[in-house]
Amino acid sequence: MLEIKVTSDTGYDTDVRGEPDAADFEDAASSSSLLELYAWQCTADVDTNWNEIWRRHEWPDEDWIPIDHVGAHFRVIGCSYDFAQLFDEQAVEAAVASLKIELANKFGITA
Repeated sequence: MLEIKVTSDTGYDTDVRGEPDAADFEDAASSSSLLELYAWQCTADVDTNWNEIWRRHEWPDEDWIPIDHVGAHFRVIGCSYDFAQLFDEQAVEAAVASLKIELANKFGITA
């Protein structure tokens, strides 16, 4: 399963309930917008659905450091891209190529 998450502003705390206070926002110059990708891989046959796996287990905090959920028979790896670095088609293609290589290496996938 590939999960795609867009964080439109890292300077805004999305966990705040109700109307946010703009005084608590980070400075715009130190904020960014991110494309976060999480790839989930089954490591054995399981009798469950992805929604249950997705809701009950942790996501990686660092790019390209997989988390193996041994008892649940799956692993997850994540990475993030700053939208400011994905400024043209060539940059996007390079990001996709690096994603494919990393997933193949970390998940042991051969073409």
